[in-house]
Amino acid sequence: MRTVAFLAAVALVAAAPTAPQEEEEEKRPILILLDERTPPEGAAYSFAMETENGISFSEVGAEGSAGQANVKGVYRYKQDDGTVAEVRYVADEGGFQPESSLIPVAPAFPHPIPLFVQEQILFAEEQRRLKALEEQKEQEENKAEEEAK
Repeated sequence: MRTVAFLAAVALVAAAPTAPQEEEEEKRPILILLDERTPPEGAAYSFAMETENGISFSEVGAEGSAGQANVKGVYRYKQDDGTVAEVRYVADEGGFQPESSLIPVAPAFPHPIPLFVQEQILFAEEQRRLKALEEQKEQEENKAEEEAK
């Protein structure tokens, strides 16, 4: 019986999965192939970097109209399917503006706006117009009263 138990234990150990060599390779640090930097002078600077696994990132900064740093840049990386993903961006007085095929875009409105919704929108606009006229009339009356005093 002990022999059977011992053989079963040996069989379990022999059948246990071993760590693949790929995992050992992944533990190796990723080499940096490019690392260029221009020290900042005010808001102006630049840098570029690239690694052996396909990641790259570059950015250029320049002084904006209000003294802030305006930035233009791009980063790329390999996706799981082997294609390269790219995101280009600008950050300036207009805010952060990325451009990429990766960024989802809202679908076009699927149908025309129903007539009853259009009527409600027109009704609300008319209500706002009438309220503005009423407020304007009150202001004119208050002004006339103040002038009469």
